[in-house]
Amino acid sequence: MKTRLPDYVIRVHGDPSELPVPAWNELLSIQSQPTPFMRLDYLQALTNSLSATAATGWQPQFLSVWLDDTLVAACPAYLKSHSYGEYVALCRNQQLAD
Repeated sequence: MKTRLPDYVIRVHGDPSELPVPAWNELLSIQSQPTPFMRLDYLQALTNSLSATAATGWQPQFLSVWLDDTLVAACPAYLKSHSYGEYVALCRNQQLAD
């Protein structure tokens, strides 16, 4: 007899406000060294203040893993649309940095 594996669902969220704050922060609280910079409240503030948005080159693409209605894993992620400030000092030619 085969054992049925759980049906996990992976979702990508373009806005951190789509995620449940209590469930996200509960995942963070079980980490050995949680940081306040990973709290969903903080990450939402980056978006709400227009600091981390597609228009600023930081498009939110948060990943979440669900088992039924329970958030079991989550990760903040951003799509970068430019290289402003990153590794530019290593390039003599600005065109290479873009």
